[in-house]
Amino acid sequence: MKQKLLHIIVAIGLLAILGSCKTRRRNTQTLSAKQGILPLQHWDFTQKPQIPLTGEWEFYWQKHLAPQDFKTTNTAKPQFAKLPEIWAKHQLGDTSISAQGYATYRLRIQLPKNTPALALKIPTVLKTW
Repeated sequence: MKQKLLHIIVAIGLLAILGSCKTRRRNTQTLSAKQGILPLQHWDFTQKPQIPLTGEWEFYWQKHLAPQDFKTTNTAKPQFAKLPEIWAKHQLGDTSISAQGYATYRLRIQLPKNTPALALKIPTVLKTW
């Protein structure tokens, strides 16, 4: 009987200790692109060296555009697509987009002056959608 009581007291003590432990929340603050622009002018790359390129990207359905195409004023007005997401879920006005087709995505990233060279980490794509 004394041994059972001891086990109950130890179990209650452990529950009290574990229940009082605080979990440290990681700072998960991230920025998200809006209207095709990701503002990183005040981002601290030494504290947070990686940032996901999520949010609203410019989206040009059935257009294959090169960087020089954006230097002219004749470029089509962009639609905006939220990423990450497959394009078959995007809407162009009232029209759903087909899973078959092609498009150009564009994201402009605003960086602080004197930003050192940066790199993209692109995960392996195991299949197409």
